Amino acid sequence: MYAVCAAAVAWPAAKFFGAPLSAPPVGPIRDRAVKLSVLTPGVPKLVPITGESVDAWTRHPAKTVGRAWVLRTSPAEVDPAEAEVKAFSSVCPHAGCQVSGALRSAEDAQVEALHCPCHGAVFALDGDALPMPGGGPNPSPRGLDSLNCELVEDAGGDWWVEIEYKRFRPGVAERIEA
Repeated sequence: MYAVCAAAVAWPAAKFFGAPLSAPPVGPIRDRAVKLSVLTPGVPKLVPITGESVDAWTRHPAKTVGRAWVLRTSPAEVDPAEAEVKAFSSVCPHAGCQVSGALRSAEDAQVEALHCPCHGAVFALDGDALPMPGGGPNPSPRGLDSLNCELVEDAGGDWWVEIEYKRFRPGVAERIEA
């Protein structure tokens, strides 16, 4: 009799505590991050990435899970279906800080590079690590991590940049998913 009572209590408890272990992985997050029409060619834009995140037993829907730099590389006159864009994670590969600044030229204030405020890492608009402005090596072991992106048209005829967001391990030269 005691064994039946113990099993009646233990079974639901085991299912509850084991649920995070048997839950399917969330996987990469796909987000329609920004409308193509708001991107100025050659000017990077920092956009939030929203998606579901999982913390043990709790699922958090529609939460900002990261940010990405998006750059339209084709002229504005190009047909939206043929436009070209690039997306990069805003997480600095050096120490995981957010690459949140843009360095502008003194002459015409055009964005020339992206800047991490934590340790001064500088990145070209194509994501490559650049030498430090005062000389010396860039503290980042690699360039910004590129993210898969594509242009998608919604039912209303608007074109969006859809980004597949992933996190990568900072502090190493290799691009390793975290």
